[in-house]
Amino acid sequence: MTPGQVDRVQAVSGNGQPGTAGQLLPLPLVGIALDRTGKPVNGALVTWQAPADQAVLSDTVSVSGAGSYPDPANPGTIIQSDGIVSTRVRLVSDQRVSVSVRGAQFSVGGGPPPPPPPPPPVPSAPPVLRGLSRLDGDAQWAPRGYEFPRPLLVQLSGDRTGGTPVSFTASGDLKLTPALVLADVWGRAEAIAVAGASPGVYTVTAKAGSFVTTFNLTVGAETPSTRN
Repeated sequence: MTPGQVDRVQAVSGNGQPGTAGQLLPLPLVGIALDRTGKPVNGALVTWQAPADQAVLSDTVSVSGAGSYPDPANPGTIIQSDGIVSTRVRLVSDQRVSVSVRGAQFSVGGGPPPPPPPPPPVPSAPPVLRGLSRLDGDAQWAPRGYEFPRPLLVQLSGDRTGGTPVSFTASGDLKLTPALVLADVWGRAEAIAVAGASPGVYTVTAKAGSFVTTFNLTVGAETPSTRN
């Protein structure tokens, strides 16, 4: 290829490398000298420039010619080309440094590379339910409109049962608070029952997954004082 008129230099390799003060960047900065039609030009003289208080250039190739550079898009692949110019950069400071050559701008340095992103969290194993049983609160009595004296307490059996949703539903006009609760770390859940306006025997059903247990509660017509 005969020498031609260089129009610009295209940056092809080494841009964006991080680094700290005193470090020689591992990859050279490589550009290709091009004419106005975009064809590589050999034998063209170009000038590399960088702030002296931020970087020192070395092993500089200022006359374009045949050469090679690593393909940024395909690690391990080397590209052969005409019009190659290059330089090495040793950083003087931790600042981001701009290195230029005939219209091409390289930005390097700026401190150590950022840490790699943390690995994705390992998904926790789902709970394994093996059963649901009553612990306390069955066979209670309360007058109309009164809260039953003991909470309705259930126990989940299985693995990793903490946080499992447990629902409480009642027949008739019993009120339950809360109607849906998450089991604690021991696999326990509870709800408070309040008697409605109608005397009678009512059923409260606790359910977790496919497991069910029930409580029988009695609402009396009399008040605690008349019952005693």
